[in-house]
Amino acid sequence: MKMKDTALEEMNVVKFDNVTKRFGRAVVLDSVSFVVKTGTIHALLGHNGAGKTTSLRMIVGVLRPTAGRVEVFDVDPYRNPEVRMNIGYAGESAGFYGGLTVYDNLLRFCELKLENSSLCRDEIGYVADVFDLHEILDKKVNKLSAGNRQRAVIARAFIGKPKLVILDEPLNSLDPVWRTDVKKLMRDYVNRYNATILYSTHVLSDVEETADYVTILRKGKIVYHGTLSDLSSNAITARIVSRDSHSIEHISRLFLENAEKVSENSIHLSLRNMNDVRKLLSYLVDHQVDIETLEIKKVSLEDVYLKYYREGENREAR
Repeated sequence: MKMKDTALEEMNVVKFDNVTKRFGRAVVLDSVSFVVKTGTIHALLGHNGAGKTTSLRMIVGVLRPTAGRVEVFDVDPYRNPEVRMNIGYAGESAGFYGGLTVYDNLLRFCELKLENSSLCRDEIGYVADVFDLHEILDKKVNKLSAGNRQRAVIARAFIGKPKLVILDEPLNSLDPVWRTDVKKLMRDYVNRYNATILYSTHVLSDVEETADYVTILRKGKIVYHGTLSDLSSNAITARIVSRDSHSIEHISRLFLENAEKVSENSIHLSLRNMNDVRKLLSYLVDHQVDIETLEIKKVSLEDVYLKYYREGENREAR
């Protein structure tokens, strides 16, 4: 099912519509809905057990949802396995034959996918150049270091220049230099081929450096879905202490769910962007609020992630 580039550019690459996945009594995904847009890098973020790998396996058609619908290029990947021709996948397990060389492993995979030995030589040359594999192509996989093996696993996902690349915890086992290089390669690939990369991780620094969009999962539920810039814009906090309890109460109502009233005379705010900062400062100036303490600071993405994670925890407890 090889699709025209023009068609791919007009659609969301991936769509989850109210997807639930159960294994026996265990609910791994619970009514999950999100989309992955063409030409972007999208990070699936969450603790271990959040449902990231299950989501990726449904996208490649290995698992089917218990309820709801998964679409990849507008078709159900479980019922239409030919859509995998447009997908590159690197999972947590290598799936390589340990007794074969890296080259032979890549060739077997490529011939199954592209059914063209001549083209496969070019494709293996391409990924060997991009991921600097030439020195290990003739080595058996079971003789490789963990980092070199992981590099070969990632490289295999790019054979055939797929329009969608799925990477499950791709940067594990890589040394710091290759972690940096692979992150740059991901961006270069998306820009060059108008492709889409969806990857799972729990490393926030990787998300900050690569992602356009982020979906945060917590115990199978989405607690955030949107752009990285919108997520990062939630990284502003304010603390106000004032003798004017009436103004503290008004500020609490002004910012609603983003306000945590500590006492009659103090409040903590989570501000979405600089417009919220200006809104707060305008109120304080216009109403001449008697301020004892005013602290406004930018917090880390880790703090923002934990904020969404704990909000999901609080909703669960209600």
